[in-house]
Amino acid sequence: MILYFSPDITESKAQLLEDEFKHCCKVLRHTVGDHIFITNGKGIKAEAIISQISKNSAELDVVSYE
Repeated sequence: MILYFSPDITESKAQLLEDEFKHCCKVLRHTVGDHIFITNGKGIKAEAIISQISKNSAELDVVSYE
């Protein structure tokens, strides 16, 4: 399981920026609708769906918390 870092995870939204975005969307070629796993590095882990991809970031909808 690949775990991406997203510093600001709210109840329903999150975002991938910089290196995490590049690795997820440019290297591994995840697209809108893909399920990924994220963490904020402070104990919160969540499953999210990529809802929108822009030039430098990806918007995520949080589906569930682990």
